[in-house]
Amino acid sequence: MPLATFFNVNMPYGLKRISEGWVTFNREYQPLSWGSTYPRIIDEVTMPHEIIVEYKGLTEKLILLIVDDEDSIHRDESGNIVRFFLYNDGSNPGNMSGKRKDICYVKYFNKLQKLCQLKRK
Repeated sequence: MPLATFFNVNMPYGLKRISEGWVTFNREYQPLSWGSTYPRIIDEVTMPHEIIVEYKGLTEKLILLIVDDEDSIHRDESGNIVRFFLYNDGSNPGNMSGKRKDICYVKYFNKLQKLCQLKRK
């Protein structure tokens, strides 16, 4: 079943490294705003080159500052970060209510604020 909320379809869930750039994906593991008919696996073969972006300053140090825990980071066999998540099921602001929702949104948007400072190479 495809995702139904604006938050889950249009807001970043994580970033994945492809070649020398990054693809930002939603909760359905698709590039932001793409429909559910697109393959869920983001890889070199299925990704249009136009949505792969290289960012100045998207370093391991910054990623470690942004993510909540090491479980939010996936590494390749060489130890390089290849994917990271901005929230998980327990910190998804779209699933919360009350004060917990407000706290999760603040944490999420603080992460986005750090990413929004990055410029393309």
